[in-house]
Amino acid sequence: MKTYRDQIYESVVPLVAKLMDKKAARLGIQDLKYYDLALNFLSGNPTPKGDRAWQVENARMMYHDMHPETGKFFQMMIDENLMDLDSKPGKEGGGYCTFIADEKKPFIFANFNGTSHDVDVLTHEAGHAFQAYMSKDLMAPYRWPTLESAEIHSMSMEFLAWPYMETFFQEDTAKYKYTHLAGALSFLPYGVAVDEFQHGIYERPEMTPLERKKWWRDVEKKYLPFKDYEDNAFFERGGFWFRQGHIFSVPFYYIDYTLAQVVAFQYWVKHQETPHDALDSYVGLCGLGGSKSFTGLLASQGLDNPFDAGTVKRIAAPISAYLNGTDDSKL
Repeated sequence: MKTYRDQIYESVVPLVAKLMDKKAARLGIQDLKYYDLALNFLSGNPTPKGDRAWQVENARMMYHDMHPETGKFFQMMIDENLMDLDSKPGKEGGGYCTFIADEKKPFIFANFNGTSHDVDVLTHEAGHAFQAYMSKDLMAPYRWPTLESAEIHSMSMEFLAWPYMETFFQEDTAKYKYTHLAGALSFLPYGVAVDEFQHGIYERPEMTPLERKKWWRDVEKKYLPFKDYEDNAFFERGGFWFRQGHIFSVPFYYIDYTLAQVVAFQYWVKHQETPHDALDSYVGLCGLGGSKSFTGLLASQGLDNPFDAGTVKRIAAPISAYLNGTDDSKL
């Protein structure tokens, strides 16, 4: 695991640091603070240009055009009312996909709020749902992949939907694509920081609360050197890790998101080069469910293993080229 984290440190951390410099220039802020990081543009972050029904109709057309299997899948989701997307009083927060075993059908739950997150959730959870749909006839233990594989399908679907983003975002399309890709890349250092922190505290259970906080801050400075907490003493002495619930509830799971993201980036690259081949590969991957291991699933589709030396560097190169080739000051 350390060699994988080292790849992120060497090949991604410098790129993300440059993205933060670009953001500071774009926002006209000389010294970015931690509370500035969620803002991407002074003109506002990109938003979808219609309500929930409009977005679902756009998604229906998108999935029918994308691939025959995705078209059949999404039409079923609409016809059989297998999505609950509206925010309502008293409704549980969040978004997820589950599977109704007796019906062999997926179900998507979300809370639309008028932000770009609506489109992210719709494509992300549709990726999970499509994988469940394609794997529905496998034996029950094989319907879902292992945890390090599960997010490949959802994160990849977000990128496979890129050619259709203009229907959702219109004049904000370039702005959306830039923030989506930059945000996905920027997540990787944080994801591995959580993992390195957990390894440290489990290897040294005798650490005091103060030592654990210091350890987090040391790791954070390594992977996110641009994080400036200014006068927030609690965060500055290492309190930020308390907000990451995965550390308490599912130890060592968090890095799986980063592994899936590196694989999803490969589909982003493949789809730009050979879109039909990328989609056929993705559909094939979804149909395998959890019948193979993480590495077995990757091998089945000719995808590079993130643990192999050089993988992250190869994937980071086209992402860097896209982001650096975009004049973000004009977005």
